[in-house]
This record gives sequence, C-alpha cells and structure tokens, in this order.
Amino acid sequence: MNQPLNSIWQITGASLLGGPFTGFYLMHKNFKVLGQSSSAKFSLNLGFIFGLLLVLVTIFAPENFNGIVFAGIYCGLIRIYAEKTQGENYSKHIENGGSKASQWQWFLTGIVSMLIFFVVAFLVAFLLMTFAPEILPDHWYE
Repeated sequence: MNQPLNSIWQITGASLLGGPFTGFYLMHKNFKVLGQSSSAKFSLNLGFIFGLLLVLVTIFAPENFNGIVFAGIYCGLIRIYAEKTQGENYSKHIENGGSKASQWQWFLTGIVSMLIFFVVAFLVAFLLMTFAPEILPDHWYE
C-alpha cells in the first residue's frame, strides 16, 4: 500500500496557516505512515504544547507584539524539526515511487486548524475575562 507523505514545505505551510499544531499533526501522520509510532505520538504531544503556547501568547502578548515575526520563528523551527526527523525518509519515499500528499489536504487541514484555534482562543479569553479579568493585559480594556 502506497500511502502519501506530506512534504517539508507542506508541513511548514500548514503551520503558517493553521498554527503549530497543524504542522505537528501532519508530521504525526507521516510518522504513522513510516511506522514510527513513538515519534508520531511525540509530535502530536508537541503540537498540543505549542498550540497551547500560541493561545497563551495570543492572549497575553503586549499591544505592540509582532505576530508575523513570531509566526516566522515557530514555522522556521517546525521546518527545521521536520527536515531533521523526516527529510531523509521523505526523499527516499519519493525516490522509491511513493506518493506525495495532496496540496489541498495540507491547505484544508490548515484552514480547519485555524478555525479551531480561533474558537479555542476566544473561549479561553472569554473565560479569563469572566472569571479572572485582573490577569489580562490592560490594553484589553482600553
């Protein structure tokens, strides 16, 4: 059975579009196809941790915080991690006639992840505003 793998650039693009969880989720899928279940589980855990950190950074960032630079940094780190852990296996997979994942798949995964991120961030912010407004930055109330 020839299961497709996501390229390093698809993983990076999905991370930029949908946040770090999306990139780690696509790496998780690749690891499963490659038969590396412990690495698959680890990447999914990293995705949850980095996704939660992104929600917290989004809520508690200062007013003049440059989100584009932050996104560039975490996408770069995810790309480096993907290249180190999956780059060689991906290249071998393609050289041996393996298929690449659809461009639509990573794009739609990124869109769905972005929507989920917005819902989660909104819920966390709403709960904080309701139950602990004193810990939110002052610029939220200006």
